[in-house]
Amino acid sequence: MGKVIRWNLARNKAIQTLAKFNISIFPLELFQLIDKIPHLEIMSYIEMCEELSHLGYLDGKVTVAWVQEHLADGSQDAALLRMSNSLDTIILYNSDLLVYGHTEQRIRYSIAHEIGHFILKHKFQTMIARNGISAVVYNAFEKEAEAFAASLLMPYGTFPSKVSVAELREKYDVSKKAAEIMFDAVSKQTYALPAIRLNHYGFSHPRQYTLPSNPFSILGFKYYAYCKNCHGLTGGNSPNLFCSYCGSKLTALSFKYGFFKIHEEFGGSIMKYSEIKTDSSGHAVECPQCGSEIDTTDQYCAVCGIFLINQCTGIYETNDPFAMPTEHISFEQKTNSGCGRKLPGYARYCTGCGALSTFGFQNLLQNWQKEYMDANPMKIAEITDQDLPF
Repeated sequence: MGKVIRWNLARNKAIQTLAKFNISIFPLELFQLIDKIPHLEIMSYIEMCEELSHLGYLDGKVTVAWVQEHLADGSQDAALLRMSNSLDTIILYNSDLLVYGHTEQRIRYSIAHEIGHFILKHKFQTMIARNGISAVVYNAFEKEAEAFAASLLMPYGTFPSKVSVAELREKYDVSKKAAEIMFDAVSKQTYALPAIRLNHYGFSHPRQYTLPSNPFSILGFKYYAYCKNCHGLTGGNSPNLFCSYCGSKLTALSFKYGFFKIHEEFGGSIMKYSEIKTDSSGHAVECPQCGSEIDTTDQYCAVCGIFLINQCTGIYETNDPFAMPTEHISFEQKTNSGCGRKLPGYARYCTGCGALSTFGFQNLLQNWQKEYMDANPMKIAEITDQDLPF
């Protein structure tokens, strides 16, 4: 190949790949595409680390740093690993990038880049690395993979007549930098666009980039779970969680194992429910019922009497109205505080035991079913009595 960079081939191959595997909805679902490509798999560095440790490799003490250095050629982002005992190739990607302040969009681009290496059949020895090739050829491979990735994530021909950087970012789930490069190409470098186009395409809901009050940092949550019942995202400090919004029992994953997967698989359908602004101890910053000014030491509002701290009540919701407490409850007393867990301002239920939160019990937060139906009027039939957690 020499020094020649096959720009057109790389861009057109990206469009052909989407068409071949019937991928037509954007933002592109990367895991869905990889699942359709024969002999291509994907694992995070952490997943590979756990897999090798489970097999007893390095006495079960394989680290992410070791995987990055020895299997990913030192790449902080992603790499291809060709298996010696099969025809399979694995895309290794670094889900830890989120911990270092990088974005899901950077990970998406890195994975698309590795798909490009695989589809374009770049010739390497054991992995996508500099081993055995010149710097010139390696650079050509990288440029081709970059062109492939950009066209795969943002296929030209699916754009409206006028497009903006902000629209590209939202509709295709890409970084600002990637969107700016594509916008520049559309505006000034039409020669840098694919010659072929998708015949059929559509768009799903834009993915949610932020969570209510960032529950993973504010309350020190280490686990997350997506609820298929109410489509909410819940954070907690145990792998066994109850949904913050509807109370359903969930099995959570450690945050380090890939919030990226949640973003990829459910990002377009995460429901963002209303919340009450609280501090790190679950204390409302103003009265959520009457709006009065309050002090951080106040447990009840002096004007309307509402309890101001969102925490577990120990009271479980029931379909029997006579089984629910009707008398005044002193939430501050330990005998009535349930498991004592402090909760974020959006929690209708305790993530630890599934009991009602104080904000939920006092009806300070809108019922999740009504809020979901208001936001999704065409999906009312999705929720049935069998879906309810009580």
